[in-house]
Amino acid sequence: MDDEALAPSEWNKARLEALSDAVFAIAMTLLVLEIKVPELDRHVDAATLWRAVRALWPVFFSFVVTFLLTSMFWFWHHVSLHCIRRVDSVIVWLNLGFLMFVSLAPFSTAMLGSFTLRQPVSLAFYFGNQLALGLMLNAYWIYAKRQRLLANADLPVVQRFSIAIQAQPISCLVTLAMIPIDPRWCFRVFAIAQIPTAILIRRRLRAEKRA
Repeated sequence: MDDEALAPSEWNKARLEALSDAVFAIAMTLLVLEIKVPELDRHVDAATLWRAVRALWPVFFSFVVTFLLTSMFWFWHHVSLHCIRRVDSVIVWLNLGFLMFVSLAPFSTAMLGSFTLRQPVSLAFYFGNQLALGLMLNAYWIYAKRQRLLANADLPVVQRFSIAIQAQPISCLVTLAMIPIDPRWCFRVFAIAQIPTAILIRRRLRAEKRA
């Protein structure tokens, strides 16, 4: 096999996008399977049924949060591939590592919803999975920038994208550090940690409008 056959351009970006979208679609669909209909008698009274449904609120909460976070990662992944001109073998393997943690999302979500939202072990699994997703996406993006695989690294959208994905692992690390201190504050801390990122991106947008 000659060198040209092994050139990075041989790797098909469209197939990578198709595989990634399929994994995201399956993982996001599997999330809802953890929401089970309460096992009660067919003729149960309304009050009992409402109590059973209310008892499922951690499951609904974990489903909604994970669906939104996974949607965010899908959007980021979509933007990154849109900015990348071509892919090589390293990009392919980093992308597969990223997708491995996407496919783990239903498990970490099930762990979160099966226990109280103050359970340290399930919180560690959940935010550990989110941290792994963020780190893999950052590794993939940093490599693409260093290897000059981006179509235009100076575009404002590229700069805003870099800020957003760099902040995500930091938010997860801060949240994981909160678990041994007070696990009840984990989701509040995670939400609060998003504020500086939103401020930085908003300031950059304003600067771009003034320029």
